[in-house]
Amino acid sequence: MFNLLKGLKATTVTALSTTAAKVLDYDNNRGRAIVQNLDASIAVTLGTSSAVTAGSTSGIVLAAGESFAFYGRTPLYAISASGTPNLGITIETTVANEAKVTTITPVALSTTATRVSLRNSSKIRTTIANAHASIVMWVGNSAVAANAGISLAAGQKVTLEGIDAVYVVAASGTPTATIIETKRA
Repeated sequence: MFNLLKGLKATTVTALSTTAAKVLDYDNNRGRAIVQNLDASIAVTLGTSSAVTAGSTSGIVLAAGESFAFYGRTPLYAISASGTPNLGITIETTVANEAKVTTITPVALSTTATRVSLRNSSKIRTTIANAHASIVMWVGNSAVAANAGISLAAGQKVTLEGIDAVYVVAASGTPTATIIETKRA
């Protein structure tokens, strides 16, 4: 079932610091929030709790100028490693919005395919973020392998729509991927 777009709320700009701050409250009518790091050089980390730490796998890192579509009604927190960068946030509200829950989970990987998201009929989308500084990862189904799947270089993200299980394999070592799942509540 598709949600009907009701309208856009005004875009807000939020200044951050090196302490995690709530930038979005719980909102049962939120369809999605487009969050953009407006800074020219400082990265910002987004998470679903105040325990998010800058640059960590407990959240999703937005490089300078990068944006991310955050789905669901869950509160959102942000923190910067330094300075006071700004976030631009535009919220879309919907009519008859389905309740959505977003979770952010760090998952340790290896050179063997690791299931990072189960097949689930309530799942809407899964975003995989490569949180490692240099190791390449590949995303796909249970047959994913190095050089066979969707390639994610350091810092890259991919969003997959649908209910299927998702697997990730690392080119080397034991890097961590950040998994963001949006499900119907």
